[in-house]
Amino acid sequence: MSIEIKGLNNLLHSLEDLKQNVAEIEGENPVAFNEMFPDFFMMRNTNFSTIDEMFDKSGFIINKQGDFDDINVEKLDQFVNENTEFETWDEMKQAAGKEWILRKLRLGDGNE
Repeated sequence: MSIEIKGLNNLLHSLEDLKQNVAEIEGENPVAFNEMFPDFFMMRNTNFSTIDEMFDKSGFIINKQGDFDDINVEKLDQFVNENTEFETWDEMKQAAGKEWILRKLRLGDGNE
């Protein structure tokens, strides 16, 4: 009796693609807000359609990375808690980051 196994070449190709995708995102990656927080993420998890709309409505002025250093974290967390599915800004960033990684690894579009 013999068993024929099909699809191993496809599996090996997929694993090679995954290895390449992991290498591309390894280390620190500067990611634009609109890429980290795509519209579908915002619509699914917040009261806003875009990350820009969220910050426009927040009252916080964010023009550059340094502006985040000046934000009162407690007030930002309160705003996030009241207007999103998340309790804190860090929780929101972590969720968006996980979905970004999945999209980059092509393991899912993060839109599940």
